Amino acid sequence: LQGIVTQKQEWLYLDTSLGKLPDEIQLHTARNGKEGVQILLETVGEIANVKATLPTMMDAEIYQLIDIPVEYNTASATDQGGRFVIMDEQADKPFYCTRKAPFRVYDCLKPIHTSEVQVRNNRFGLYVCIVPQEEIIEGSYPVTLEIEIEEGTYTLVMNVQIYDVLIPTEQFSVTNWFSLNNIASKHGLKQGSQAFLDMVRAYARAMRRTRQTHFFLMLDPKYYRLETEFNFDYIKPIAEIFFEEGFKKMEIGSFATQGDYMLTDELKCAADPTIKVSSKEGYWILTEMIRAWKSFLEVNKWENKVVYHICDEPDVHITGPESMVQRKAQYFMIANLLRKYLGNLQIIEAVKTDEFRGGIDIWVPLTVNYEELKDEFDKLKNQGNEVWNYVCCAPTGEYLNRFLDIPLLRSRLLFWGCSKYKLDGYLHWGLNHYGEGQDPFEQSCCPNPTGLGTSFPAGDAHIVYPGADGPWISMRLEAQRRGIEDLELLNQMEANDSVKYDELVSKIFTNNKVYEDNINLFEEVREKMLRWASR
Repeated sequence: LQGIVTQKQEWLYLDTSLGKLPDEIQLHTARNGKEGVQILLETVGEIANVKATLPTMMDAEIYQLIDIPVEYNTASATDQGGRFVIMDEQADKPFYCTRKAPFRVYDCLKPIHTSEVQVRNNRFGLYVCIVPQEEIIEGSYPVTLEIEIEEGTYTLVMNVQIYDVLIPTEQFSVTNWFSLNNIASKHGLKQGSQAFLDMVRAYARAMRRTRQTHFFLMLDPKYYRLETEFNFDYIKPIAEIFFEEGFKKMEIGSFATQGDYMLTDELKCAADPTIKVSSKEGYWILTEMIRAWKSFLEVNKWENKVVYHICDEPDVHITGPESMVQRKAQYFMIANLLRKYLGNLQIIEAVKTDEFRGGIDIWVPLTVNYEELKDEFDKLKNQGNEVWNYVCCAPTGEYLNRFLDIPLLRSRLLFWGCSKYKLDGYLHWGLNHYGEGQDPFEQSCCPNPTGLGTSFPAGDAHIVYPGADGPWISMRLEAQRRGIEDLELLNQMEANDSVKYDELVSKIFTNNKVYEDNINLFEEVREKMLRWASR
């Protein structure tokens, strides 16, 4: 039998070189952690049979690895308005990428619910995630996996070392923005139907499994703006699902939009993009919208469970200083209306600068912008504001991000950076924001509807896939989950022994462009973290 087995945070490819398989491997995890193993076998058969034998107080989630195409390599940039991918012919791969595009990589994880599984492309890939129950005691536990293929049966013993440490309940905030329209369209469901709400719950559970704490509902005027009034009742069953599944906060937005042109100086009302925010009509429509929203919150007793987006990236796509002045005046008008009618609230926004001081309570700069203006953002944090980080179609190149053509470990290292900088949260726009007509199983570079730049980088717009039975998570989302778990343990360590914390983190992370993504070194450092935490 030929294959490969790895417990490290690394990619497997459709053409990965295979060799002799190990009889056993060693895993390390906290009592409430989730530790994964990737397995790739070569076979001429069409069917594989999988069986896992587990000790008591331990479960396993088993997924089939599905290969995804990467059409273009990511370009190198730090801004959000240029060339995101390299579309012209290139002789070699960029040095910061894993491979020269095009290629295929195992990112999608299809849940396996039966022992018999269909083989794809003469290779059978598995991701096995070991899930100990929290009450388990420290020690080593053998998990036996048997995979029967045409050529024979492969048996792997996974020795799971459980450390006497619990990953803390989420102190760090996380949001991945999602599209309700894509949940409906990609699964062939009608919005508002019971089948649609059941699917929304499946997405909510996938998000909570990966430690997401906030959920963003983009207010859609075709549902909330009726002929003579505003009515937000359509949101109620959706919000109830997320709160029932354990989310802490609902993000609501947006109240303003750039409209059809990102570089406009004049923001428009999201309820009616033909109306300028600065106009008298804009004032009245925003006032009525906010008052109706207040009544909706009071009826459902959700006043203290909401944070607000006014207009995404208000200081990113501007033409110059005069544009910034206009944007600020429009933004602050809406902020004042929100505070007037809704009282003690928090406004959260993805930003590039600290220009909107007094209007924003939760600042979310791009990683590169945070490092450029670290003193300013840290001062805001010291004054009682929250400061998060985000990445999207930028920064690219050597910077940490979560694209399909850069090392998988980088998706995890983002959160070592959030710990090092003592940030409060992380935001990404693309849980399932596939482009119109895009099949994410066959196209990973999402078309860019803004007109600024090329297609979005591979995987930027989505980190889950629309499976036949619900959302199928990805290896990148697993790396994100494990990075957030690392962060919670690191933050606990820092509180108890800052010297040891600095020693460990400095081996891996310097800044978002300078870090160590050697998978072997990372595993050594992570095991030291678990051993220290279990003392």
